[in-house]
Amino acid sequence: MNTKQKSPVLFSALILEAAARKASATAQRMTRRSGFGINEVIGIAAGVIVAALVVIPGLQSFAGDVLDRLGTWWGGMATGLFPA
Repeated sequence: MNTKQKSPVLFSALILEAAARKASATAQRMTRRSGFGINEVIGIAAGVIVAALVVIPGLQSFAGDVLDRLGTWWGGMATGLFPA
């Protein structure tokens, strides 16, 4: 047998060991409580507030333009559909 080639049993054992190490590392990360704390919540809230301050004024002018154009369109449609 070639010394550089690993046997299938040894290869399977190495794969299983690597999978077990990965699972235990994931479990350790879950128990450390280092994720999604108050800092993340504050960051998300700040992002939403800034987005609202930037987006909402733009949406108000957009909605006003849409309503004005709909009013103009309906005025033209109403005179065409309901002649006086």
